[in-house]
Amino acid sequence: MRKKTFLGMLIFLILFVPLLMAQTISHQPYGISTPKWYGYSSGAPASYYLAAPTLSANDTACGIAATQTLTNKTLTAPTLTTPIIASLYQDAAKTKLMTVPDTASDTLSAIAATQTLTNKTLTTPIIASLYQDAGKTKLMTLPDTASDTLVTLAAEQTLTTKTLTTPIIASLYQDAGKTQLMTLPNTASDTLVALAAEQTLTTKTLTTPIIASLYQDAGKTKLMTVPDTASDTLVALAAEQTLTTKTLTSPTVNGGVHTGITLNNSASGKVQIPEGTPVNAVAAVGTLTIGAQPTLEQTFVVATQTFTWKESRSQAGEVTQGADAPAAVANAVTAINADLAGVVLASDGEGDTVVVTAVTKGTSGNAIIFTEACDNITIDGEGTLGGTTPGVDGTVGSANEVLSDGSYLYLAIAANTVADNNWRRVALGSAY
Repeated sequence: MRKKTFLGMLIFLILFVPLLMAQTISHQPYGISTPKWYGYSSGAPASYYLAAPTLSANDTACGIAATQTLTNKTLTAPTLTTPIIASLYQDAAKTKLMTVPDTASDTLSAIAATQTLTNKTLTTPIIASLYQDAGKTKLMTLPDTASDTLVTLAAEQTLTTKTLTTPIIASLYQDAGKTQLMTLPNTASDTLVALAAEQTLTTKTLTTPIIASLYQDAGKTKLMTVPDTASDTLVALAAEQTLTTKTLTSPTVNGGVHTGITLNNSASGKVQIPEGTPVNAVAAVGTLTIGAQPTLEQTFVVATQTFTWKESRSQAGEVTQGADAPAAVANAVTAINADLAGVVLASDGEGDTVVVTAVTKGTSGNAIIFTEACDNITIDGEGTLGGTTPGVDGTVGSANEVLSDGSYLYLAIAANTVADNNWRRVALGSAY
């Protein structure tokens, strides 16, 4: 009996020892006899195993729920739920150590994620552009230039080599100490006055300016020097002023009352009368000729009034037709004088004509409209008065002004305008 028992044990060892040596499994639940761990359930091993690392010293396995510190580990795409990580390496060579901030609960920043960072100091970051708004509609591009400082909205900074295109500047300081504030005029589009630029100023009032000399013409050929004397008043061209201690060399004196002076504007020291041939004003005249009884509803125009031939005049702008041309002439004279008083004067001329004369003498009468659209009527001129006699402007002169030419001596008995005829003349006659 003992021999049989020994023989059975021997056969068992022969069969199973090679299996153990070949690193198969342990028959002890979760025991370790090889570099692999197998699950063991219901008397049979599981299909999967856990390979144990090759150890160089005693170590401890990592448990699912145990609190343990891991060293020298590489985590490939791990999912860590609230781990405690004070720092970590970014590279396998462990040259880039990343320290997790020791702060309150927060979220780490990701490289590509859209996140809002607060209370951060970016030290020399590389930022090519940035959005000004959360909706990412206002992209701000940073200049690609040498090292420089960005301009902020309210900071005091000095800008150089900048071009401001139509900026809105209500006022500006002239000095760094901000003691000289310059206010820009609140006016229509205009150009500022520069210190040395050549510019033309209009509608300006200069209060006690210092002007030693000035040019009278744009070409700068007529330099006028202001006298270097005590306070005084400059002489104006048309102002009435009293001049004292003046010497007038060859002056031309037109009009005025002269007492206690000697007029000497000739080499001989005698009075010379200015040369000239003044004329009196002439009124513009036009003639309307009626060849036969006018046709009803036809028209003619004088100045601003259109006249229409009617069987009987009932209102302004109407002329009674009349039985024949002489009657039509008389009726036209009546209508024109009634409707255009103070503008023109109509009269019955030679034959069957109406002579129309401008009330105001001078060339202005040549612009008064004078036209017709009638079968039996004609009008002289080119559509305005002046066809019979053109208007002429009178020579402007002061009262008692004297002029002379080779034939007459002229005297203005009163001030004469372009519309006056106050000039009188006396024939010089023959030599005596």
